[in-house]
Amino acid sequence: MIICRDWLSQYERILLKKNLNVRTIYEKQRFLRVVDNKIGDLKLNDVKPIHLKEIINNYVLADKSSAAKSMHSLLKDAFNEAIIYGYIDSNPIWPLKYPAQRVKRARLLFDEFLTLADRARQDCHEYLYNMLMLTIITAQRPSDVLKMGVNQEDYFIKDDHLFIHQQKGRKYINIDGEQKLIKFGSKIALPLDLRLNVIDMSLRDIIEISDGEQYFIEYKNKSVEYWRVNRDFCKLRDKIFSKDYWRDYNPPSFFEIRSLAERLYRQQGVNTQVLLGHKYSTTTELYNDLRGREWQHLRI
Repeated sequence: MIICRDWLSQYERILLKKNLNVRTIYEKQRFLRVVDNKIGDLKLNDVKPIHLKEIINNYVLADKSSAAKSMHSLLKDAFNEAIIYGYIDSNPIWPLKYPAQRVKRARLLFDEFLTLADRARQDCHEYLYNMLMLTIITAQRPSDVLKMGVNQEDYFIKDDHLFIHQQKGRKYINIDGEQKLIKFGSKIALPLDLRLNVIDMSLRDIIEISDGEQYFIEYKNKSVEYWRVNRDFCKLRDKIFSKDYWRDYNPPSFFEIRSLAERLYRQQGVNTQVLLGHKYSTTTELYNDLRGREWQHLRI
């Protein structure tokens, strides 16, 4: 009887043959390492629903509902494949419900952002303040902001514009061991004179302030991973605001700055669907949902 660790290694090789993009493969490999650490020594046939429930619940209890759902999907697929290969007769994930959405994450309000940015400038490494400002001015996802530079392949400056080929939406296939891009993410070009009026700063201004050699945002002359950004942001957030401050919501993560930027630029009259790189306006409207945190004023 095959043990779980050996099957996970075999399943990882199966994943690499599927038409998944590099980022998705990386995330699934990370989840597989977690599973291996928890149940790798068990025989595959001895894995019970309770074992998988404990793995998923680690993410649920940490308010990481998206990660919990991704782990559930991975486990379901991994054990379905094991059935196909004849190692087991039933999937231990079947009795477990798909993780439910927990309390919504609080939207970040502008005054809160200003407080965080001011404290970041005073108390934190300069990269965090620069990251805060570059994110709110470009309104891009953190994963894209961290790739921006003067002359990067998919993020570069030309003709007084910052060109951005967003990572989300890309799809790759494996051809002879090489990843070939077959579906593109949104491509947008932001003028360097793009200005967010409420903070009186332009894209050109923040690029000049950011002094990275290869990327606009660097930490000790190296590129920065999003886990560091969100970790440092959350530490700063929790120093300033108590958990009770957020009431019935989960505290906002760094990603909420993108939603805040959308609302601010919308008030300014900018076409935020183009700015955010959304294919559908309904997606942009989701960013404009304040989730009950602020009164909406009727303008006459």
